[in-house]
Amino acid sequence: MNKELKTAGDFYAFAIANYEGGNFQTAIEAFKRSLALEDNWQSYQGLGSALLLIQQHQQAIAAFKKSLALKEDWQSLKGLGWGLHQMEQHHAAIEALNRSITLKNDWQSYQFLGEIFFKTNQFEQAINAYEKSLLLEKDIPSYKGLITSLIFSERYDDGMKILTDFLEYSNKDKAKKILHMSFLNLLIYHSTCKQNKAKVHNNVTLLQKYFTESILSFSIEEIYETGTSYSLTNVTITNMIILHGGYFKLLESGKEIRKNLRYVDSLYQPPFPSLQYNVMNNDILAPWITLSAQQILLDLDLEEYSVIEYGSGMSTFFFCKNAYKCFSYEDDLAPSVLGNWSKEMQRVSILSGIEVNLIKPNKANIEPKWILNNLLENSQQKILISIDGGDREKHFRDWVQFLSENNNLQVILMLDNSDRNGFSESFETLKKTNATICHHYGPVYGQINNIMCTTFCTYTPSLLLGKTSSPHFHNQQWGSSPFMSRNQSKS
Repeated sequence: MNKELKTAGDFYAFAIANYEGGNFQTAIEAFKRSLALEDNWQSYQGLGSALLLIQQHQQAIAAFKKSLALKEDWQSLKGLGWGLHQMEQHHAAIEALNRSITLKNDWQSYQFLGEIFFKTNQFEQAINAYEKSLLLEKDIPSYKGLITSLIFSERYDDGMKILTDFLEYSNKDKAKKILHMSFLNLLIYHSTCKQNKAKVHNNVTLLQKYFTESILSFSIEEIYETGTSYSLTNVTITNMIILHGGYFKLLESGKEIRKNLRYVDSLYQPPFPSLQYNVMNNDILAPWITLSAQQILLDLDLEEYSVIEYGSGMSTFFFCKNAYKCFSYEDDLAPSVLGNWSKEMQRVSILSGIEVNLIKPNKANIEPKWILNNLLENSQQKILISIDGGDREKHFRDWVQFLSENNNLQVILMLDNSDRNGFSESFETLKKTNATICHHYGPVYGQINNIMCTTFCTYTPSLLLGKTSSPHFHNQQWGSSPFMSRNQSKS
């Protein structure tokens, strides 16, 4: 530090110069030297402001309080309010900011209030604060905060109107209208999911359209910058990029590297995007099995099959749309679903218009013989048994034993995660009784490097070929293909 600095005023002036130049640590030391020579409210205020900028919130709060003890100034109250908010002392933060506003009608104080109200789910108060901020100063964070608050207040049309106003104000963002519409529709989708509103049907279509176009039109950096400005997390943005065809673009950008993308958690019971999103998006509505095993399902004549599932989820809706019938056992015992998975399945069933048949398992009704006698119309029909979820070793063992003694039945067993321990004895039984066993190794959709295995077992190998044995005719595809639409009337 300059040796020519001697007085409190010298150190204060030096601190201000460094603060304005972005040298916050040097400014902090100078403010402290000034205060060691003279107690001054402006030096405490400057110290608090500099400490805020290096995330030293508790020390900043203490500095602002010392400044206010000497003089009640609106900027010290504003800084105190922001520091208290960062420490999640929201009530005290709101009180400090309101006191600041009584001394000076400042746009940024209203903006800070808006953020606090939004973070504490007080959306109407947030809307009021952001509107007052924008009347004083057209500022991008206030626009974004107002739009987001309107959406979460279910005022979707008002949110769209403010977005239009914002795009007129910001020429830089006007060229990114589609990108902003992508994230705004994502917020609307998130809100309608929470409210169980049917509007989500149309919203999913818009989401797909806007995100797909955004992935093609904008850089990964622009997508993240826009998404985070709407208070969305990087994880959510990453998932949406990958879901809409941007995986390789994401890798090329250097934003993510392959090993960091091992799990795309939007596809497996995530907080967001949800089961509901996946069910309504035909392009990704598929059983969560290895990719090559999914291709086997494309070749099967599923409309001729009754499907029995142990465990429910995305696959349930897929089979209910495409198979003759589907019955799914669900015990709600998985820790991740907190006993509410059946309720979530029924909720999405109502919204999607896809009827599901959930069965609460008990000791008797999970047995193969009971299923054939009570759920199926006759023993000659084609049956697909999908074994997933909990206690799959027992379910696989029971079906292997039953089929080895009744190998005239037209049944395919589909076992997910068949590479786990616990299945060896059952596979030996299948081998000894001349069953056909097909292992499909590879990643599942949504996991990049994690290699798993899905196995198909049957005593009737021709079932695995579908109507034609030639791969030339195996041209079914996921999404809006005849495969996904041929049973659309069932939903």
